[in-house]
Amino acid sequence: MNNPRVWIVILALVCFLAGVAAGLVGSEYARRDVAAQRDLGDFVRRFAEAFDLDPEGQRLLAERLAAYNSKIESIKLNNEVQQAAEAHALMEPELQEAGKMFREDIRDILLVTDMERAKFDRMMDDYRDPPKEPSDG
Repeated sequence: MNNPRVWIVILALVCFLAGVAAGLVGSEYARRDVAAQRDLGDFVRRFAEAFDLDPEGQRLLAERLAAYNSKIESIKLNNEVQQAAEAHALMEPELQEAGKMFREDIRDILLVTDMERAKFDRMMDDYRDPPKEPSDG
């Protein structure tokens, strides 16, 4: 597992799977949007027939319903974002612990000498807090 190519392949695979998941979620939202628009048009038509709306009234009704639908989707999206943030906050301690265990495993199992372990510790410190590049101040 010291070969960086293995890690590159693993990272590429993870990125690919994340892209597939994002595509599936995006297509589901697109499908919902098309269905909502179809239902919205049907409602406008039925409402216009029931209340004998003229074309201007139908246009105003369609605009108000579209604004309502947009507001509902915005609320849903904000709720999903908030839930994701809360879930991440709840997972953070567990993620940090897993990272700590992973680093300790690498340090204690793969590295034999104290010099290698010290070098690894410095490398992890740089990874967590990358050195700042000098600015052209």
